[in-house]
Parts: sequence; structure tokens; C-alpha cells
Amino acid sequence: DSTTILKLKGAGGEVQVRGPGGFAETVVLAPGAVREVVIQNQGLVTLRIGKRTVALVTEPYTKLLLEL
Repeated sequence: DSTTILKLKGAGGEVQVRGPGGFAETVVLAPGAVREVVIQNQGLVTLRIGKRTVALVTEPYTKLLLEL
């Protein structure tokens, strides 16, 4: 079962999520919208939000909750 480890909040926008095993997903959110992304493999995950990049290491089936 996945566990939320990161919740991002902001004013809407685009988030590029890249992870282990070739995982790549771009999430576009309107202000106040919520989107869940589940990373199935453990390893390094990067989130690109505008000009900023955030990196974290995840366990298997980690859930990211994006609310921009």
C-alpha cells in the first residue's frame, strides 16, 4: 500500500516527475486541483517545478500528492 510522503502546494502549474525504471510523467494542474502520482519502484525521483528541481529517494509504491 502506498504512503504519501510529499505534498506540494502552490498556485497551479506543471510538474515533471522522473523516477526509477524510466518513470516519467508530466502533471499539469489548475489552481486548487489535486493529483496523485504513485512511484512503483524505489530509487531517486526528481520533480521539476518551473525552474526548480527537487530530488528525493523513495521506497516502493510511494505516493506523491500534488496540489498546485
